[in-house]
Amino acid sequence: MTLALLGSVASAQVEPGPRYLPAVRQELERLDLEPDCRPLGRPRAECALRVDDREVRVVISEVSETVTVAVLDLAQWDPNAADLGAKLRLLHELAWELPGAKLEWDPRTGAVRLSAVLHTDTNFDRRAFRVVVRELAATARRVAPQL
Repeated sequence: MTLALLGSVASAQVEPGPRYLPAVRQELERLDLEPDCRPLGRPRAECALRVDDREVRVVISEVSETVTVAVLDLAQWDPNAADLGAKLRLLHELAWELPGAKLEWDPRTGAVRLSAVLHTDTNFDRRAFRVVVRELAATARRVAPQL
């Protein structure tokens, strides 16, 4: 009995990140993606990968009990551009059509990103995660040319 408990403690220490980090890594690999996952202490981890030559970041947080998937840098917009108002209107129009994802513009960096959040307060739904990753990739392909 003591040996079994020690074995489970030792295996729990192998992966110092959040409890769903191994599952996220497995599912990204299952999608034939090559994630570079890094634990950031017990409460957070981050996986970086590329989909269609776009940077994708997956953040696992035990603090907020979420897994966030974001396609970064869909576009770069100059905060001082004359047509910024029209671009932001377009961003909101496109965002309106996305029921499970959001489009955001960061005025500090000029980056436009697409993201979605899965809640993990009760469990990590592997199938839902794969669907989100696939859907974000497809949406990025569709909206990036319009941005």
